[in-house]
Amino acid sequence: MNLVIFGPPGSGKGTQSLQICSYVSASVIDCGKLLRTAALTITQSEDLRAGKLLPDELVIDVIKEKLKELIKVGDNFILDGFPRSVVQCHALFEMSSELEFEISCLVKFEVSEREVFARLLERFVCKACGGLHDVVLGRCISCGSVEYERRSDDLKVESIKKRLMLYSAVERDIVNLFRSRSIKVLSIDAGRSVDEVAADLRTQLLMFI
Repeated sequence: MNLVIFGPPGSGKGTQSLQICSYVSASVIDCGKLLRTAALTITQSEDLRAGKLLPDELVIDVIKEKLKELIKVGDNFILDGFPRSVVQCHALFEMSSELEFEISCLVKFEVSEREVFARLLERFVCKACGGLHDVVLGRCISCGSVEYERRSDDLKVESIKKRLMLYSAVERDIVNLFRSRSIKVLSIDAGRSVDEVAADLRTQLLMFI
């Protein structure tokens, strides 16, 4: 099963992607983490920290190389944070043809702007692995570390507004592109607790297996 997790910032994509791995055999491709470890220019690194979108070509190249690695060894994947533009979406479909894989489902997280603001203003980055988590969890669910720091683009209301605007501008187009390919779009109420979302998601995804 190959999944694409799609939703606004703060909707819990990263957290739920890791939860899915507990019952689906797949590797999480965290676009943000990959880009943070990529060879970026100073300007690109600053843009990434500020929550701005990086050039499509750069992002596509990074994701394609990771997909090649996983496909080569026969691993399924969960894409978190990609695609984030119509150009990236078309590129993903081209990759599926070239690398010969199928996308099982687009999981779309629905959450109110009010909830997004509340979450992002309380979100922390794990110093050890770069995972993004709500500090209420107390530890990083990726590596168990309790060392956190804040992300600069989560501290400014204007920055959060811009990121939400970027998402809203492409949300409908990207969903429609997946539907045009007859790929199932699964809408999930992500405004609930982590456990509630995880339970609902598990129930619905297991129908595919």
